[in-house]
This record gives sequence, structure tokens and C-alpha cells, in this order.
Amino acid sequence: MAKVVIIGNLSRCLITFRGPLIKEMIENGHDVIACAPDAPENIKEELNKLGASYHDISLDRTGMNFLQDLRGILNMVRFLKRVKPDVVLTYTIKPNIYGSISANIAKVPMVGSIITGLGHPFSDSASVILKLATVFLYRLAITKKHVMFFQNRDDMDLFLEKKIVDKQNRLVLINGSGVDIKYFSSKKLPAQISFLLIARLLKEKGVREYAEAAKILKKKYPDIVFRLVGPIKDDRFHITQDELDQWVKEGRIEFLGFLDDVRNAVEDAFVYVLPSYREGTPRSVLEAMAMSRPIITTDAPGCRETVIDGVNGFLIPVGDSEALAKAMEKFILQPSMGHMMASASRRIAEEKFDVEKVNHVILDNLGLLSNPCGQKSPKVAVNSASPD
Repeated sequence: MAKVVIIGNLSRCLITFRGPLIKEMIENGHDVIACAPDAPENIKEELNKLGASYHDISLDRTGMNFLQDLRGILNMVRFLKRVKPDVVLTYTIKPNIYGSISANIAKVPMVGSIITGLGHPFSDSASVILKLATVFLYRLAITKKHVMFFQNRDDMDLFLEKKIVDKQNRLVLINGSGVDIKYFSSKKLPAQISFLLIARLLKEKGVREYAEAAKILKKKYPDIVFRLVGPIKDDRFHITQDELDQWVKEGRIEFLGFLDDVRNAVEDAFVYVLPSYREGTPRSVLEAMAMSRPIITTDAPGCRETVIDGVNGFLIPVGDSEALAKAMEKFILQPSMGHMMASASRRIAEEKFDVEKVNHVILDNLGLLSNPCGQKSPKVAVNSASPD
């Protein structure tokens, strides 16, 4: 039995994104401690039900206060030295960097990091200083003992190009975070055509392009509904509340706010849309695919991994609201095409993105399977069962 510490940046994601992985670790006989900042009691209770314990860490998800981050590292080092884990697994940027540095200082035997997306520090809008600092910190954090899990090949190639990792590291391609194909079960398409986007209302999620495409199509098809789900924040990365209110006032967007459970919203939609600029592998798309929904997304890293163009949806250029509107219009004009693509989405979700298959690869490469396959995993492994 191994002692495993999992470090994330948002407590509810320990359940929604990593719950099945934690459950499988426990079923394999391991002792799991889940870490994140400021978990509410219901999250702690959910983790306890899975059989895991919780430890609160000091980590500002998006802040740039170096002294505060340094205190957080020192606290994590003390914690890791006290519990002496065999494996530390981190995901998202700050846990990947600061959690890995802490694990290195505490001399944890094995460290794994999941690159769930590159985030703002690698975006076009990020400053040169931020990009350089992030690359430097990643190089400092990632050592030869690391197992690096990438959700798409573009991110892996960029880490190689920036010399954050090299081929001496164990580099493993996984199919996103996976999706629970039982929880997100297949649902019949609704009779009426409608579109749905679920995302944090960040500019880089393509929310404005979605609203602009809705405006274009509303002129020709006033009865078509365009729904939007997600949280909004008052910062420079998100669209403004005034902008959102104007879209709703004009009748082009139906805003449902933030939903803890998105299944009803997906079931009500005919097509799922994500015009994102870049992702790891978008979880919302995987959930929509599992529920048998055609997909429109961008031909961008992470997004393109989910769609076979013309088979289960369409790939469009990043930032192109007119191309998005044209792709949407195809479903309005040919609903029967949507039914064929819906079946293809479910098949791909089952074959390629089943969370049990994804978690098997993670556990195997961390040496945490109670019944491993018996063969040494290659340094670059791809878990893929559907055609490219």
C-alpha cells in the first residue's frame, strides 16, 4: 500500500474532476490525502465517503504575491515531511509548480504532474516577464523523477521546446481527465435545435465569438436558442457583467448562470459549442460527447483532440465568429446530420475518453495498480482507441 497526496487548486474539482481517480486509488489499497485551499464541509464529507482524507493548503489560485506563495511552499514542505508520502500527484499550474517544488524539497520518491492546459501564462495576452517566469519555475519544479502527464501532444511538444522537460522524463499522453460515461449517460436529442456553451466566462473561452455567432443567426432564425452556462468574475480576463447583460437584453443569449450539475442543460441542447482558444482537453466537451451531443469546437490544441471533423462535429478556426455561425447553421438546415454525429460522439467518448481507461494509464505510470499489466510502460504512452 502506498501513501498518495493529491494537490489541486480548487477543492470542488477534487470531487468533480479527480473523484473517480481518488476512488480507484483507494480501491487499489492506497491511502489518499487530497489537498486544496479552503474546502467547505460538504467537499470534506464527499472525500471522506470516498475513503480519502483532506488537508487544507495555503495557495492563491491566481495571485502573483511571491511572499504568500513562498509561505505556501514552506507549509507544504512541512506537511509532506510529516506525512512522508510515497507519491505526490499535482494538477493545474500552481500546484504543478509549487507542489512539485515542495515534494522535491521533502524528498518524495515519486512525483507526477498532470498538465491540464497551459493557462494564461502561455497565452498571447500574457506579458513576456510572466511567460519567462513561468517557464523558469516549471524548470525548477520538474526533475528527472517526475512523471509528466499531458492531455494533448501540442502541450507536450511545447514543454520539450522550452526545455521544461526532456526525453529523460517519463512523458505520458492521456485523453484528458476522462469522463464518467455512466454518470453522463447517452440522451436522445431534443426535437428543437438549440446550442449550448458551458465555460468560465473568460474571453479566451470564445464566449464573445459565441455571442456574435448567435447575433448573426438570430437575424435569420429568431426562434433558435443559444444558452450559456458558467460563472463570471470581475477581472480583466472575463467578459464584463454589462456585456453579458446586453446580450441577454438583446435576446441573443439565454444565460443560465453557474450550475453544479450540467446534465439537464446538456440534455436540452441539440449541439454543444466550445470556441476556446486553447485547452488541455476540455472536460465540458467530453461530458457533452458522452451524452451524445454533436460538437463544434476550434482547431486548437486540446480542442481538436475531441472532434473528428465531419464525423462527430466540426472544427473551426480560433476567433472566427462567422465560421462558427456557418457551422451552427449546418445543424439548423440538416438536423438529420446531428443525429449521426451524436452517435459518433458517444462512441468516441466510450472508446477514447472513458475515465476508467484514463485513470488506468495514470495509475499504471505511477506504479499504483494492484494488478499491473506486467509490462514496463513506455516513456511516451498514448491511450487512444478511436481513429485520429
